[in-house]
Amino acid sequence: MTKNILQIVIELVFITLLCQCNADKHSWLLESPNQEIRIEISQQEQNSERLLYYTVSMKQNGSYTQVMDPSPLGLEREDSRFIENLEFVSLDQEQNTEDHYTLVSGKKLQCSVVYNAIRVTFKNQDKQKISLNFRAYNDGLAFRYIFPGKSENNVRVIDELSGFDFKGGNIWAHPYDTITKWNPAYETYYRGPLELGTTAPWNKNGWAFPILVESAGSWMLVSEAGFDGSYGASHLQAECENGRYMIKFAEQGEAEGYFENTSYASLPWSTPWRFIALGNSLHEVVENTLATDLSSPSKVEDLSWIKPGRASWSWWSDSESPQDYDRLVPFIDFAAEMGWEYSLVDANWNLMKNGDLEKLAKYAGEKNIGLLIWYNSGGKHNVVEEEPRDQMDNRKARRKEFERISRMGIKGIKVDFFQSDKQEIIKQYTAILEDAAEYHLVVNFHGCTLPEGWRRTYPNLLSMESVRGGECYKFDGSYPTTAPSH
Repeated sequence: MTKNILQIVIELVFITLLCQCNADKHSWLLESPNQEIRIEISQQEQNSERLLYYTVSMKQNGSYTQVMDPSPLGLEREDSRFIENLEFVSLDQEQNTEDHYTLVSGKKLQCSVVYNAIRVTFKNQDKQKISLNFRAYNDGLAFRYIFPGKSENNVRVIDELSGFDFKGGNIWAHPYDTITKWNPAYETYYRGPLELGTTAPWNKNGWAFPILVESAGSWMLVSEAGFDGSYGASHLQAECENGRYMIKFAEQGEAEGYFENTSYASLPWSTPWRFIALGNSLHEVVENTLATDLSSPSKVEDLSWIKPGRASWSWWSDSESPQDYDRLVPFIDFAAEMGWEYSLVDANWNLMKNGDLEKLAKYAGEKNIGLLIWYNSGGKHNVVEEEPRDQMDNRKARRKEFERISRMGIKGIKVDFFQSDKQEIIKQYTAILEDAAEYHLVVNFHGCTLPEGWRRTYPNLLSMESVRGGECYKFDGSYPTTAPSH
């Protein structure tokens, strides 16, 4: 026992000395609990200025191999810069923090993770503080920025200098959509393997998350998570010279040009997580749960009403069917015959003839089939004509509609055509999920941003389109050929 206590004391003294030494050298080291992943955060001199970078190494054959070159960090606010010549203030650490949680849907329902973390706080030349929060998991890493303190007024981030600098290798990625009536919707084809550093196509707005990288003997999947509405989602710049990929905010022209493509909040304020899933093989990347690991715990206490399931869908084979009660009934009968849980009633059901939604819900209830019904997310932020419109973007109208359909026995909603990753649209996603949970409605987002880990925070979110999917058999003659590799 005495030996164990002495050993612990020696280790603590060593860690303290290491931290002090690192602070003096403007560098800080973080390792994963299994010591397979190592992250070094450092300030490096460049053109007479001290800039923040991080590097990533991974243990291969018993020794560490650097799998990422020094990658930049920093933020610029409207009122102050947090980029160059930051002065170290303090260092906080967490060791072997465990997190256990249960999901209702997804690839893995029982999740258990452990991580080490450091929080390095700096102040800039305006005496404003910023903290850099890094976590090291056994299968990856994540980082975010934190503005401590308190403020009554909002501050705005106008630029983020976070980057991912890879060594030589291959990348699989899909271009971020050109803005059209229907886009962005994360519906371009994945391309790859491409050489790292390949510029995005000239007519696209950079590369979308997630990207998959094979480099230096490792596999890396880069994406983001942990969105609460206080920050917009991002993609990557088109230019990625020498394998350095830089964060880019939503395009200003998205959402019909409404809203800013920068983000604002009052202090304290934490940005979303940028994460990199790491593995020596693809299955380690596929099996990781970082998107939900980095998201807030469930805000829904009673989960008993949330039922994942299969749905019949009339629109795919008959796009006018939602407007005709008689053409919807066979799909409810089919779902019942197959033992499925749901039937989806798609766009323009509010124009239904030969019956109405209430009559259809009653019929479905008699067959023990739950109805899911479609809504347009707009609002002014899209000009897609499909109905119902103007209910999902207004909280009062949305809650009134949710109350109405839940009384009918409707089980869930499909909300489509978001067409932007701006902060105001990210807020709309979380507001829909929160209100839908209150009225016991499950949710499918379509024409939407990529999965951000929300299925943990709002377990009533069952699925998100976020990819060029099966409906494109109907619209795209090349889809049958390209679908398998996509």
